[in-house]
Amino acid sequence: MDNPNISRWNFFRDPLLHFLVAGLALFVLYDLLSPTTEEPTYSKVINVDEQSLLSFIQYRTKIFDPSIARSKLKDISASELDGLIADYVREEALHRQALAMGLGENDYVIRRRLVQKVEFVARSLGEGIEEPDREDVEDYFQANQNDYVIGPTLTFTHVFFSADERGMDEAKALAGEKLVELNSEGVTFSEAPQHGDLFAYHVNYVDRSPSLIASHFGWPMTKDILSSAPTDQAWRGPFTSDLGSHLVLLKRNEPEHIPSIDEVFDRIILDLKRSNIRQAEQAAIADIVAGYEVQINYQPTIQ
Repeated sequence: MDNPNISRWNFFRDPLLHFLVAGLALFVLYDLLSPTTEEPTYSKVINVDEQSLLSFIQYRTKIFDPSIARSKLKDISASELDGLIADYVREEALHRQALAMGLGENDYVIRRRLVQKVEFVARSLGEGIEEPDREDVEDYFQANQNDYVIGPTLTFTHVFFSADERGMDEAKALAGEKLVELNSEGVTFSEAPQHGDLFAYHVNYVDRSPSLIASHFGWPMTKDILSSAPTDQAWRGPFTSDLGSHLVLLKRNEPEHIPSIDEVFDRIILDLKRSNIRQAEQAAIADIVAGYEVQINYQPTIQ
C-alpha cells in the first residue's frame, strides 16, 4: 500500500505546480506595481434633476443665463416637460455609451469643443469684474479714439428735373430757371417737395454719409456737394447726376471728427467691458498654459 505522505510530498515536488505558483506570484506582483489599464465604467443610473435640466436647456438654447433657463423650465407644459426629459435622457445615455466605447479618443472635433468649453469658463471669469468708473472710461477713450471717429455727413434737400424724357440739356435749362425762383421766393427746406419732378430715392437727406449719397446721385455730384458750405437759404446748382439735374439747399456739412466722450459714453462702456472680459480670459488661459512643461521635439528642415 502506498504511503500517502510520500504521495503528498511528490505532489508538492511536481514541476508543473512550481510553474503555476510562480506564474501566479508574477501576475499578482505585476498587478500591484502596474498602473491600471481597465476601461472606465459609467453609471447606469441617469439622475434627472432640476440642475441637469437647467444645464440641458442652456446648452440647447445657447443662452447661458440661469434665470432665463429656470423661467423656461417653470413655464413649460407637462407634455413639453416629458419631451424635455426624454431628450435629456437620450442624449445622456448616448454620451455615456460613446465614452465607454472610447469614441471620443483622437477626435479633433471633440477636442475643439472641449477647448471651447474651457475658453468659455475662462471668459466667464471676466464677467464678475466691477463696473468701470468715469476715469477708466476716459483712459480707454483716450487710448482708442480712432475707434470712435465719426465720418462726414451731409444734410440737404433738392429739387430734381428728370432727363429721362426731356434730355439732360433741357433738364439743366429748367433747373436754371427754377433756381432763380427758389432763391427769390425764399423756398425753405420743408417746401422743396412742392417743386420739380419725382425723384427715385429721397427729397430730404439728413445726416447721411457720402457713400449713401453717392449711391443715389453718383460720386461727381456728391463731391461737389461736399465741397460746398452750408447755408440756410441759398439754393445752389444745377448739379448733374446720371438721372438729371438738381438744385440743392445744403443745411449741414459735417466733416470727419472725433466725438466728445459724452456723445459715445454708453458705447465706450460696452467696449471697455468686452476688453476687460477678453483680458481676463487671456490671463486665465495663460495661467493654464504656464502650468505645463513644453518640450519641442521638432526641427524644421532648412531648404
